Amino acid sequence: MNFLKQPELPGEKFQLNRTRLRERLLMFLIRKVLSRMVFPVPVVFELVLLGALLLMFKRTKRAGRVLIGLGIMLLFICSQPSVGNRLMHRLESQHHRLDASLLSADTNYVVGVAGNGFEVCDVPEGTCNGCFNDCFLIRLQEAGRIGRVLGQRGIAYQLVVSVASDEPTATKQDALGAYFNAFGIPPEKLVLVEDAYNSKLEVDAFSRFPGRLILVSNAYHVPRLMHLAAEKNRNALAAPAGSRIFQSVGGFSLGIPSAEALEYTRLFVYEQLGMRFP
Repeated sequence: MNFLKQPELPGEKFQLNRTRLRERLLMFLIRKVLSRMVFPVPVVFELVLLGALLLMFKRTKRAGRVLIGLGIMLLFICSQPSVGNRLMHRLESQHHRLDASLLSADTNYVVGVAGNGFEVCDVPEGTCNGCFNDCFLIRLQEAGRIGRVLGQRGIAYQLVVSVASDEPTATKQDALGAYFNAFGIPPEKLVLVEDAYNSKLEVDAFSRFPGRLILVSNAYHVPRLMHLAAEKNRNALAAPAGSRIFQSVGGFSLGIPSAEALEYTRLFVYEQLGMRFP
């Protein structure tokens, strides 16, 4: 596959030395661990655990009961469909689906695709053995749709895909080439980014390419990418894909907790943390 390579910014070392790389990875892991401690379920667990410990002492039994009650109440609220759906809708409604047919023919575009799950699968010998998870496929499909329209209109573009995994580069290139071939996108239009392990580094990598940036990701994740692009003074276009909330967020749910609503609440907290602490 004749993939293009990432350009380097003038005067910038793209390859970091090992010590600097270890420091960045360590900080990344620390931030990931700390951020997960404020997700709904961990907070509930922390409140209940602390409350149970306080119940062991006579003077703090009342405080322990209060903390356990707060934990249960928080879990009930965060798992309500009326709460989770509204929080997810708040993220997904910020940007609308990109109409690629309205893009200017005089502009060069960089279609940046935020990465997600990729792994090597057991398949018959002689076939591409790279597999994308469902979330990543939603992003790739939207990028393929945009790339096909741009190609049909004769508009210059590059399709830059982030896949930060340990699989061999050739495997990832073969999988991407085979997937986008179905959209009529030739390999020379594709660029693989392998070292962007978070959203900030992905936007940094996409910004190395000259042209108007189009950011492709799931609808709930696009606001974070746009926020990061704005911080770099990049006038990017949003290309949200795979909205989870298709109908009105109202309705009567009988107050029954839902695991799906709890996941929506978690995603909302995750995206908000990503905007404020990239």
